[in-house]
Amino acid sequence: MAVPEQSGGLWSIVYASVGGGMIPAVVSVFLRWRRNLGEQSKDVRDRREKALVDGLGDLSSGQRQYIDRLTTDRDECERRLEALERELSLARDWRWRTELWGRDMRHAAGNARQVVNAMEQAAGKPATGFERLDDPPEERS
Repeated sequence: MAVPEQSGGLWSIVYASVGGGMIPAVVSVFLRWRRNLGEQSKDVRDRREKALVDGLGDLSSGQRQYIDRLTTDRDECERRLEALERELSLARDWRWRTELWGRDMRHAAGNARQVVNAMEQAAGKPATGFERLDDPPEERS
């Protein structure tokens, strides 16, 4: 298979890869090219993909299906990755909220213990040790 004279760069790699029967090289070039288009608008990306696929006219239908399946699989993986990143963000947010809630509850419990002890002392009774029963062992004094 001859490489057209006016083509160069990507096309020469694609034609050389197809001519040599190296489908993984074609797929690799295609996926790398597609990844680089990520920041470009969808219509520009679609036009360039169509041009690349049209340029791969010498591929068999099985080879085209293989490339299409890889492209579709990659798109699905990107969608799943975005969903996982959103879930991770939510999980971090809930963990942070839970830690704050736990800290607030410990603070409120400490305030309640102080109020009970102050009321008992004001009534002339000794403190019941309420704070020592509820505190974790490392916080007991």
